[in-house]
Amino acid sequence: MARFLIVDDESVIRGMIKKYIDEMAHESDSCSNGEEALKALFETRYDGVFTDLRMPGMDGFALLEAMKEEGFTMPVTVVSAYAEPENIIRCFKLGAIDFITKPFSPDEIKDIVKEMLKHKLDMKETAQYIRGLIKQGAIKSAEEYLRKLFFSFPSSPIPNYLMGLKFLAEEDTQMAIRHLKASIALDDGYEPAKSKLLSIEEEGKNGEEG
Repeated sequence: MARFLIVDDESVIRGMIKKYIDEMAHESDSCSNGEEALKALFETRYDGVFTDLRMPGMDGFALLEAMKEEGFTMPVTVVSAYAEPENIIRCFKLGAIDFITKPFSPDEIKDIVKEMLKHKLDMKETAQYIRGLIKQGAIKSAEEYLRKLFFSFPSSPIPNYLMGLKFLAEEDTQMAIRHLKASIALDDGYEPAKSKLLSIEEEGKNGEEG
């Protein structure tokens, strides 16, 4: 079951999108403007966002910009009657994955829900990919995926462990130790982080003895 955020100043539109999401056995919350949406995004983890463009206060464009600045990575679909080419292009540049024009059909909403769920990160596959990037020295690319992993799995020890590996690759042992300890703090039974931390400590002792 996934959870979506619906942002629109028209209660009828919010209700329609919610109905179609409910029919797919998913959950949703609703907001009437960008300010409310941004607050909700900081409080709840969502798998996707539907947003209107023209709203009082913080509009859809401003919301997209704020989400980008704050590092939110869940997929966003814009639902608006203002489908001028310049609006659509601007939305995509700000990170939206699709643009649905009002009025919309149930199938349009349901199809984009399926598409948005494809963007959900698979922890195991993503972690393996990040390790590969670190080994190849593609640190910037690894950092991009790490940000997504931290956001999607904030209580998991794995993102901090991988961040520790990244800092080791950059030869920043102090930061590596910090993240490995954070990984263990989240799960004191997470052996990869414990083993790596022990290895670093042993290397430090051997260096001192040498």
